Amino acid sequence: MHAGVSPEEKAALVRRLREEGGRVAVVGDGVNDAAALAEADLGIAMSGGADAAIGAADITLTREDIRCLPDAVHLARRTLGTVRANLLWAFGYNLVTVPLAAVGLLNPMFAAAAMSASSLLVVGNSLRLRTWSPAPPGRTRPPSSRPSAHRRPALRETV
Repeated sequence: MHAGVSPEEKAALVRRLREEGGRVAVVGDGVNDAAALAEADLGIAMSGGADAAIGAADITLTREDIRCLPDAVHLARRTLGTVRANLLWAFGYNLVTVPLAAVGLLNPMFAAAAMSASSLLVVGNSLRLRTWSPAPPGRTRPPSSRPSAHRRPALRETV
């Protein structure tokens, strides 16, 4: 944690931490945080903050409560997993069906029905994100069940 630092010093600190090989996340809400938010690997602004901070940040928390940050990270990870699963399905489906259709081994009516089913599968998979809800106040989510060998290094904190 670094507090009471000028905007230029914040940006320099972020650059230094990145040069040391760290991944840096910055949380800010003011004009004085905009440069550091833009320099960081992950810039997080509070919704009630200055427009400059919101514009420079990668993410804007819609609630004015920093404690919702873990929920935002969890939702982002679930969303990324859903996007990857959808892309894997779509590429796999096309990798199999397009060559079969090109050589005439796939009935066009069956191909059209399968394409519609594929689209519905992707939409349905994406709609599963609507069931997500933030952790109740005062409770945190359990750590990820992924093995620690595959876990990315933690973000370094700075203000």
